[in-house]
Amino acid sequence: MSSSDNAPLRVIVTGGNGGIGGAIIRQYLAAGSDVVSIDCAGDAPEGAFCVCADISLRDDVERAFAEIDRRWSHVAPDVFVGCAAVSRPAHLLDMRLEDFEEMLAINVRGTFLTTQAAARRMAKAKRGAIVLISSVAAQQAWAQEAGYSATKAATSSLAQGFAVDLAPFGISVNAVAPGPIEHGSRSMAATRTDPEVFRHEIERTPMARLGGPEEVAQTVFRLAGAPWVTGQVLAVDGGFMATGLGYFGAARDRLMSAQ
Repeated sequence: MSSSDNAPLRVIVTGGNGGIGGAIIRQYLAAGSDVVSIDCAGDAPEGAFCVCADISLRDDVERAFAEIDRRWSHVAPDVFVGCAAVSRPAHLLDMRLEDFEEMLAINVRGTFLTTQAAARRMAKAKRGAIVLISSVAAQQAWAQEAGYSATKAATSSLAQGFAVDLAPFGISVNAVAPGPIEHGSRSMAATRTDPEVFRHEIERTPMARLGGPEEVAQTVFRLAGAPWVTGQVLAVDGGFMATGLGYFGAARDRLMSAQ
């Protein structure tokens, strides 16, 4: 998509200090966009303007968007990417209510508050693209990640609901659901720090490798530029979710060597 006034695209990314969020920011910066990162750490890739805010707090979100309004002279953003999220991995029997509530607050309430704020500005301009970062964990259980999976299922559902509400305003809304990612995912789940778990994930993935954050960023960039695509949840997972009785490990190696 292009900005209505032929200016560089105005892009907002939450969670820009993370692996995937940072890659998304760099993707848009490379395309010449004016990028604002909203992140509680107050940091972002060089070239992006950073606003420090806790997206789970309504007052923080309102303050952040007021600052962005001043920066862009109250011109609406062209693209909003909701990427900020946390994981507090734990077995159900050990999961603390405080940790579960924190995931709900940031991953769900924070996504709602920031998307709503961006959408209200886009609706006045009758244009815009929104992409939320979900996860394949929204559809398939990962050990010790029941809370995180629930919040990502909510993210996917919000994207579809927002798409219906915002279509009359010319705003597309989609979600991207990454599979196992090389950078960032390792710290997201206790079970994924085990080399044996990584080996199994790679064997389970038809592409036979973990994904890179830049591959998620490329998908976000293209999806935001496809205005007639809306209400979709697109897995970016190297075929991870498509796998049933496929070829794994040694069986796949034998198949490839026979060709």
